[in-house]
Amino acid sequence: MGKKLTNAAVEKFTCGVFEKGKHKGKPKPQDTLWCEELRGFGMRLTASSGRRAYILRYRVKGEHQPRFITIGHHNDPWRVDDARAEALELKLKMRAGIDPIAEAERQREQQAKVQALQGARKTTLHEVMEHYLEHK
Repeated sequence: MGKKLTNAAVEKFTCGVFEKGKHKGKPKPQDTLWCEELRGFGMRLTASSGRRAYILRYRVKGEHQPRFITIGHHNDPWRVDDARAEALELKLKMRAGIDPIAEAERQREQQAKVQALQGARKTTLHEVMEHYLEHK
């Protein structure tokens, strides 16, 4: 069931109930509203907290498993149009074979290495000597 995602539709959306199985008739703890305009883009609502998060479900070129990427929470600071534009940008990267999650992890690791190197460069010979004499 897909709808055009608008800010009003996102704010009005509520979690449904299970239609079959052992939980039939009970409310779902989490539900997703998918967008008809952009395939794989949607909004996930968590019933317990009431948080609405924009998500993208898409496959990286050359991989078999789809990835779920959380773009951000509704009104924090994402609105539908901003989240849709970000989802489109992520899809373009994924079509090119770039995994945005792995790329972000690589950037975090590289930034940590740069910070460690900068910290090591700030250390003076005098500080090293004092540390050595203290902990000898």
